[in-house]
Amino acid sequence: MNTLQNLKYRRKVLAPRTSLLVAMALGPSRAVAVVLLAAVCCLQGAQGRSPPYPPIPPRPPVCPADAPLIKLNFEQNERKRVQVVEYDTYIPNLSSFTIHYWFNLRDTATTNTMFNYATDPYTGTELLEVQLESKEGGRHQFWKITIKGVETRVSSFPPIRKGEWYHALHSWESSTGIISHYINGELLQSHYNYQTKGLVIPAGGIAQSGQTRSARFLYNSVDQGEGLNGWLTLFQLSAKPIGVPTSSDSVAAKAERAFNCADDHDKEGETISWNRTPRKGFGGVTETPSYNSVCGQF
Repeated sequence: MNTLQNLKYRRKVLAPRTSLLVAMALGPSRAVAVVLLAAVCCLQGAQGRSPPYPPIPPRPPVCPADAPLIKLNFEQNERKRVQVVEYDTYIPNLSSFTIHYWFNLRDTATTNTMFNYATDPYTGTELLEVQLESKEGGRHQFWKITIKGVETRVSSFPPIRKGEWYHALHSWESSTGIISHYINGELLQSHYNYQTKGLVIPAGGIAQSGQTRSARFLYNSVDQGEGLNGWLTLFQLSAKPIGVPTSSDSVAAKAERAFNCADDHDKEGETISWNRTPRKGFGGVTETPSYNSVCGQF
């Protein structure tokens, strides 16, 4: 046989035989481990590594032409007033929450604030805040959730890229202290934080997207480099947890939310619903209709 055929023969025939001979020399118990390891390595070599964020398949239109989807455009500038949207609704006591939304960033080199909630905007602490935090000009990204002043972070890897639409979901349950993050319907990370266990986020505060509490109320409405720069749509807040985040049912349910692109008021938008909750914009934030939009391609 020629050289190429010889190489293929060695890969397909001699390599498995070599692994089997080594395994037999090690004894029965170690033989099983060696053979299994060889099989896994062959499988990885044949299939490659699957990406953490799988490509989202094409989906049907979200809305008919007579009821277009609304998306918000935030453009922060230190020389202008901050751009922020306030949700005009009553927020109850929260011993758990599920937040999910679609976003498309114009700038990933700075921190982007997706949501902020506080009962005392001038002297209080951050009761609930969701940010994509950027370090070293965007080289390192972290999903940061603050709950009653307790800051939690998980690495956002692979990093969020500007100009692309993503679906994000964040959930927390006070009884367990577990915080979970999903990107494009896939579990990014679920972790336990003992400091958040047993906490209750008080009712009656101001809920907003696009800016921090301090930039809007304490720094004369001037952006401090943490405002949202980009697009936001289908934001929803629920007082219900997602259950066991790593269970197959939870993972499947969150994947369905990412693929569905619906404002599900009854399931995950009973506290803030994108289509039913009134909102007020400040600083020049604009609303834009997206006709015949495809989910994930707004």
